[in-house]
Amino acid sequence: MRKTLLLIFVVFLTTFTLAMPPHYSLQDRVIPPHLPEHDITPRLGITFDPTTKTLYLLRAPKAPVSGSVRGVALLIDFSDKPHQVETDFFNDLFNGFGIDWAGKYQGNTNSGSVREFFLWSSGGTLDLTFDVYGWYRAPKAYSEYVFDDYGLWKISELVSDAIKAADPYVDFSRYDSNGDGVVDYFLLIHAGSGAEYTGSSDDIWSHQGWVSVSTDDGVEINKYVTAPELWEKPEDMTIGVYCHEIGHLFGLPDFYDTDGSSYGLGYWSLMAYGAWSGKDGMGGSPSGLDAWSKVFLGWAEPLVAGHHSRFDLAPFNEVVMVFKNADDTLKEYFLVEYRKKESFDEYLPGEGILIYHVDDDKGSNNQEWYPGLDPTNHYRVALEQSDGRWDLEHKANPGDETDVWKIGSRFTPDSTPSSNYYLERTRIYVEVEELTERAHLNVSTSLLGDFTGDGKVDAKDLALFSLHWGEDENSPNWDPLYDIGPREGFSLAPYEEGELIIETPRKVDEEDLKILIQLFGLGDETK
Repeated sequence: MRKTLLLIFVVFLTTFTLAMPPHYSLQDRVIPPHLPEHDITPRLGITFDPTTKTLYLLRAPKAPVSGSVRGVALLIDFSDKPHQVETDFFNDLFNGFGIDWAGKYQGNTNSGSVREFFLWSSGGTLDLTFDVYGWYRAPKAYSEYVFDDYGLWKISELVSDAIKAADPYVDFSRYDSNGDGVVDYFLLIHAGSGAEYTGSSDDIWSHQGWVSVSTDDGVEINKYVTAPELWEKPEDMTIGVYCHEIGHLFGLPDFYDTDGSSYGLGYWSLMAYGAWSGKDGMGGSPSGLDAWSKVFLGWAEPLVAGHHSRFDLAPFNEVVMVFKNADDTLKEYFLVEYRKKESFDEYLPGEGILIYHVDDDKGSNNQEWYPGLDPTNHYRVALEQSDGRWDLEHKANPGDETDVWKIGSRFTPDSTPSSNYYLERTRIYVEVEELTERAHLNVSTSLLGDFTGDGKVDAKDLALFSLHWGEDENSPNWDPLYDIGPREGFSLAPYEEGELIIETPRKVDEEDLKILIQLFGLGDETK
């Protein structure tokens, strides 16, 4: 629809960017160009009520992350850099279903479209599609916008010029799904390649940034994503860069180290180097979101570990939250998830249990920590790598198969790495019991036998345990808080009729005994 009246008002602001991580081949040569960040750090706002065992999460995504949502994508080229890819390709890239990418687009390495990725990543919660318009011709040459500065200095001018070129033909009000007067998802695809791949300051570095543009449709464009039409040749573009930057439109932060000194979450998260995962490391099959991001977006509801708990986790979209104390507001805690090499996660470095150490008081993953460094400086979300080498922090590799926790491995206050907080010792134990189609975990946050969680073993614990003994998930009063699984070599088991014993798989010397616990049978006689 052509419009007879064009009213477009532009306010040029300092552009703050959240950039695509550089391609792995550029790691030692190029540092991503992050400009000063304003208030971009989202908070989970976690509160736990220990009485009702209820977890409250005050999430604040920046755009709709559920339901059927439609965004807008504009294609822009230049007199000195005309486009080489037709519009139909981008319709497939964003909205395609079941496409044979290598067959339809020779050599393309995509495993699916942007739409398919977010349907999978959200567990079917978000169906995100894009209407694609263009190509439009920018009023200035590409070199004038790029300005030998990765395009960041004049990028707001390019965004404005693209909207101005499209506004007579596009009704932007269609893309404000929640009626707040702001376009939800706006993408700008520019002709040529991206600096995150070429390393050249004469190319635009893909990023999400902020502008303030009012259109004649009664809506504003406040946030944008810009990314290239190709990497090396026509129709080789992959979805990883778009999925990563759309994650920023959701409100997600970067979880790679933007100063280039370490890898952050590496290949284990879309919001880090997982944006480049796929065949030949080109981003055709980006890694799924990390556990923190899924919880923030509401795509995973965390299961809270009690004093003694067992969990049966499905891969990817089920998360366990473990913390030391049920304080009024939780800032430091662990998130546990099960990841398998399937679907878009096919190219993960390994599969098994991932344990994340979160400190929501930190704003980014720019300060790595490992033993020997000041523990007050650390990532916001760190991966507790099972091999204890801290490869991500040392920038040795962006992830390998020994990072995951396998069957029989235990994450404890005395393991390496340990389950302690950065400045406090904990009593957190996580044991991996089984990994098949689902993961079976035993998790404890208190002393063995401390069912009340008061830090000591006494008659109250015995009474509580006797009350719940023999119950399972089918019992009306069953509560996983009191379920006991094997830990540190000990387990409880039934013995004869209505009696219990402590079983130990190894000999316990008398001098090693610290506590003697009497257990009550189901009758009146004490055992």
